[in-house]
Amino acid sequence: MSQSTDLKKANKLLTLLLFFVRLSNFIMFTVLLLFFISLISTVLLDRFAIDSYFTTQLGLLLVKSDYTRGILYPAIWLSKFRMGNFIFFTIFTIIIILLKRKFKKVAYAKAESVGNKIIASISNLIVNAVVMLLIALVFLNITFISFVNNTFENVAQSDANLKYQNKVDFLQAYLKQEDKKATIQLEKIIKDVRENKIDIEQLSDQEYIKLAKKVSSLINKKAGLPTLEEHYFRNNFSRAPATLDEMISTVQNDNSIFKWHLVAPLDSTFHMFNQDGEYNLKFLSEDGHFEAVYDIRGQLLTEVNDPINMGTFNYADSILYPEKHSIYDVLPYFVWNNTNDLGEILDIDDSKYQDNEDAQRRYEYIKDLLEN
Repeated sequence: MSQSTDLKKANKLLTLLLFFVRLSNFIMFTVLLLFFISLISTVLLDRFAIDSYFTTQLGLLLVKSDYTRGILYPAIWLSKFRMGNFIFFTIFTIIIILLKRKFKKVAYAKAESVGNKIIASISNLIVNAVVMLLIALVFLNITFISFVNNTFENVAQSDANLKYQNKVDFLQAYLKQEDKKATIQLEKIIKDVRENKIDIEQLSDQEYIKLAKKVSSLINKKAGLPTLEEHYFRNNFSRAPATLDEMISTVQNDNSIFKWHLVAPLDSTFHMFNQDGEYNLKFLSEDGHFEAVYDIRGQLLTEVNDPINMGTFNYADSILYPEKHSIYDVLPYFVWNNTNDLGEILDIDDSKYQDNEDAQRRYEYIKDLLEN
């Protein structure tokens, strides 16, 4: 009687396990189908992750965390391919599934008793979980590569001399932080500023620039995507004349250590959002690190009055080091914006400057004023 009861319980457990095995098989193939659809849209059709809301959000989510960033190391190897990514994923998946089917046949072939079938079913569930994990890791790395490749190529369009090796370096910078000493030094500076041991406002222009370049040097040494705190720390370096009239006088008299110059509208589109944004004028320091943006009223834009269009400090010069600028300044901006409290971007029309003759006349007037 006891053996019969135990056998019934074992059969019930086996039935339950077989249900979960079938369910996991269904989930696995459904996930695979979704992965293939996504890969076809992002890789095969050459529509990279930045063009897809899902893959963009996924890429940004992965690089935000030190923990999830660690699963992306295979991306360095996968960066050598484009169409190859899709082919690799297909071959990898087929091999994994064939091995899984072989395991299933072997496991159940020798499972004559109910107990052995239970063990085989549990093993099958574990194998299914491992297969889905491996496929997910490969998929995430390929998705991330698509995201990075597209970002790199957008940057590379402005510099025909960028080589393939730059792309590999560009990718590795996301994933590696080799100089821990630089990280420690950077954390100390940020802490000293936060605790007012360093009062940036009281520094002379020479000391101010020296500190800013020290921070930039440490960001470059530690590599990788800056942290949230490091990104927002840029806002401490926003020293510029308070009004457009003062900036014009400074440039005309050439009496500033920053050596400001007016930036072309084409390179100022990230500072022209919302109403009257096309009237904004951007100035850049000679070294490419410091920015200042003035609105239609000639007021300097800051994180207080306009965190969307404000000028920001650049950890890397966008002209000399576009790939580093993209990693250290642009991508963190897409992840975290300029400030925690950004507000709403209501108008993202890139062509509104070209469509506004009054804004064009204003730019040309200021440009002539500075040159003559």
